[in-house]
This record gives sequence, structure tokens and C-alpha cells, in this order.
Amino acid sequence: MIKSLFILNTGGDVVLEKHWQGRTGRNIISQFWNEFTKENRTKDLPPIVRIRRQTIVHMRKYNLLYLIVADQDTSPLMFIEFLNRVIEVFSNFFSTEPTETSVKENLPKAFELLGEMMDNVFPVTTETSMLKDMIGATMKSTPNTIENSKKFVTLSSDQVGGLPWRRKNINHSPNEIFFDIIESINATIERSGKCLNSEIISKINCESKLSGMPTLTMVFNNSSILEDVSFHQCINLDTWERRKILDFVPPDGAFELLSYRSNRMQTQIPLYTSGRFSWSKKKRKGKFEVILQLRNSLVKSIDNVSVLIPLSRGCSSPAVKTSNGAAFFNDQTFELKWEIKKMPKNKEVTLKGSIKLPNKGEIPREKPVAIITFSIEGLCMSGLKVTNLNISNLKKKIFKGVKFISKSGNFTLKF
Repeated sequence: MIKSLFILNTGGDVVLEKHWQGRTGRNIISQFWNEFTKENRTKDLPPIVRIRRQTIVHMRKYNLLYLIVADQDTSPLMFIEFLNRVIEVFSNFFSTEPTETSVKENLPKAFELLGEMMDNVFPVTTETSMLKDMIGATMKSTPNTIENSKKFVTLSSDQVGGLPWRRKNINHSPNEIFFDIIESINATIERSGKCLNSEIISKINCESKLSGMPTLTMVFNNSSILEDVSFHQCINLDTWERRKILDFVPPDGAFELLSYRSNRMQTQIPLYTSGRFSWSKKKRKGKFEVILQLRNSLVKSIDNVSVLIPLSRGCSSPAVKTSNGAAFFNDQTFELKWEIKKMPKNKEVTLKGSIKLPNKGEIPREKPVAIITFSIEGLCMSGLKVTNLNISNLKKKIFKGVKFISKSGNFTLKF
């Protein structure tokens, strides 16, 4: 059972707290925060922590820390999924990322949403389209009398029954549905350019504006490449298990249809990466070089490439030279960032530079890593394709489309 939800900022201050069973004291949150902020623990602290016979599930997003306090006898996976849905619902209702500022500006709405999403101590309604109807009905009620003070709301027949993620009698003009297949590449590249390990973490996002109760079927060219698939509740799991076809009635609006992982990369990583980094103890200097090249015949160009190199604290501003783009050094975070607006095809681009360490202190034992980001439209690294997208129970002209995006996830170069 979920007892309470806390949202903390980066300083550990409570931005929002919601209680469903009793009132959880903030002392348990203080105890968790002390554990969370211990040296070297902010990244490796497990998402589920036991404190004083309570389960605390935490998730960090948009510089906010979400904490659920619950009994120990409930599945923590449910809590993690609920936190994901809370963040998604806040994003949709606030029309922006749920940062500390946007949450504070929308506190009444946030409390109302959390009240509708939970029934006593269990999650019930987490679909944005259904919540919009429920919140709309609540806002129209007038709790100015004793009878209305308990916030009883009468929902229309279109808001109850049927499918829990879609109301009845939806009408759109024009009718359209679009899918974004977004694949994030996690890879570790050694200095020679050899890929040490890689995987693809993906999701299929959907924006649906279809009237009535349409049924969709989506067929892939090779569904066997999909691993660890997580489905939206609208998907008919029986059809997927038997035929490996997605059969579903979509929610109205934006939602995530499914997520998956794949270790099968059907095409080479489009951005070749190599580099070197060396320290001179005698001169107390470091020299580095990063080489990038577009090496994929399926890709015409890569826009907005960036390379971030965290350097040793206390070092001087590096002297750098780039063949393309521009490099900037942040003397507060000691990070060097190289930005390239457009990668030329079949041509190497380079960043070369040197840094000087203070006269006192040890030479760093470890070399830094380069964190690389990029995004490519029209490329699907796993080779996944949609071979058929059929829509039934809707006798209107429909606009539909599928877009592929490949981008960097945790993509690093080890010098």
C-alpha cells in the first residue's frame, strides 16, 4: 500500500507531499536524504530502500527526487511504474517538464491529479485522457455547500465504463495518428575506435487523434529482435503472444505504446569515434585529441553533435583547436564542450587540445571519458520496420505515419 508521496528539490527541501494513509513524518525523509547524499552514493543507491520497517522507492527526474513511502509487503515494481505515470501525467497537464518551478506553479492541479490517480492506497486512474475528463468534471462542480464539501462528482456515461484508458464518443477532425520509434544507443568506445559493448534502448511514442473506438494492428518485419518489451495496457497481449502483432485501441492524445531493448544492431554505429589522452608528469600537462567521422551509407548527415569532456578540477582553461564547430570551457564545472552543427560526410573532424595542472597536487590516475551526444532522423539501428499499419472501425479519412529516430544514450569514449 502506498502511504505517502514526497517530491524533493536538489537541496532536499520538500516541494510537494501527499498522504493517503495517515501522515508520514518528515524525519524518515531526512533519514533517507542523509543516506542519499553520502559521498559516492547518489548514483549507486538502489531505487528501493528499507528504513524503519518502511519501503522507500525513489526516482530522480528533471532535478526533482520523487519518493514513495509504502508498506514492505507490496511489490516495489508497482511503485516504480506509478512514479513514471505521475511524471508523465504532470508533464501532460503542466504542458512542460515537471521542474521545481512548474510543480510549484501548478500545486492545486498536482494535488487534484494525485487524488484522482489513487483510490485510498492503490493506483487506479493513470491515463491522461481519462484524468482530463475527471479533472474537468471536478472543476465544474461547486463545493460551496456542506453537501458538496466532500467533492462528490457526477461523471457522464461517456466517462465511465468501456475501456479504462479511452472515453466514448471522441470526435476529431482531421483524424490522424503518428508514431515515433526512438532508439537510444548505449555504447562504450575504446580509444582505437573499437566498440567494446553496445545495446539499444527504445520506445514507441504515439500521438493519436482518432474518433470513436478505432482498432489498430501494427505488424513489424522482425519482432524477434525486441527484448524485455514493456507494453501499454491498451495492447492485446494474447494477440502479441500468438502472432507477434500489436492489436490495440489507442488512448486519446500522446502516450508511450511500448518500450524494448535490443542487442542486435543491424547497421554500424553511424558516428565513428576515437581519441587519445596522455599526462606528462614532468610538465604537469595533459594532451588530448578526439576524432569523429560519419561512416554509414544510410545516413546523409548528423546534426547537432556534441562532445563533453569532464576535466580535472583546478586545471587551467584548455588550449584547443577544432577543424569544425566550436569548443567552450566551463570554469565552474571544469567541462570542455565541443559542438558541431552539421557533420560533413566521409571527412574526419578533430578536436585537439592541452591542459595544465596546478604546480601542487597529484597527477590524476584515471583518464577522463568523452560523453558524445547526437540524433539522427530516418535511421533505425535495430533494423525494425513497420510493414503494415491497419485501422478499422473508423470510416473516415485518416492521416498516419511512422518516424524513426536514432540518438545517443549513454555513449562514451574511453581514452
